[in-house]
Amino acid sequence: MKEQIAWDHIMLNVLDLEKSMASFNQAGICFQLGGKHPQWGTYNGLGYFGLTYLEMISVYDTELAKTVTEDAIPSVYQAVTDYGKKQERFNTIAFRTTDIKETRARLQQQGISVGEIEPGQRKDPKGNLITWSMLFLSKNNDSSLVPEPFFIQWDQPDDKREQILQQQGIALNHPVSVTEGIIMCEEPSKVATHWGQLIDQKPVYEQDAAYLMVGDQRLSFELGTSNRLTEVRIKGADASLKKPALTIGSAVFKFV
Repeated sequence: MKEQIAWDHIMLNVLDLEKSMASFNQAGICFQLGGKHPQWGTYNGLGYFGLTYLEMISVYDTELAKTVTEDAIPSVYQAVTDYGKKQERFNTIAFRTTDIKETRARLQQQGISVGEIEPGQRKDPKGNLITWSMLFLSKNNDSSLVPEPFFIQWDQPDDKREQILQQQGIALNHPVSVTEGIIMCEEPSKVATHWGQLIDQKPVYEQDAAYLMVGDQRLSFELGTSNRLTEVRIKGADASLKKPALTIGSAVFKFV
């Protein structure tokens, strides 16, 4: 069966994890501690919108975090680097695959440079070990400055993960959902074409812009100089939650 690709999560680099989580909790959108990555010296807070979630990542052990290399774990390296620079911004996007080995083989057949499949793990606040596999791309396959996305395959199928998360008291069926992510970049069509190759989807091209549909979620590429994800749009918040925007550093969340 052909691999299935979905939008798994968005990474956001933050300096004060508890404070950043509180910003969303005060807006009525539930975030809770995910756990620690003992091999990297980082930890995270998670907010679920179905099985698509927002991961806020920060550093709890600066010495251990210094051992993370860009070649091995680019997204974690970027989080550690931003922490050292006291910078808060979106990191990148992870796509969920049902067959990470097939994903890797397909990308290699397309001439895209990829790394080895890497294991990942963290402990949740109750001490339960959560494991997964990751696939990172080599830096700048498309010669742009936009951080590459990566792929993840969880060790449990989606229905089992939903069951486990619900047992942990995490609401997956609330009406709030991520509808769109906006990447501002200097070459929108080029970046959209490259990302389309990565997830095996054809972009829709517009004047000075393009977009990809990942299921029912839209990933837009617009002309700008940030060269990264800058805005996430969220729908379904009731009237009391809606604001023009919620910002953390340079990351913007718009309620629509």
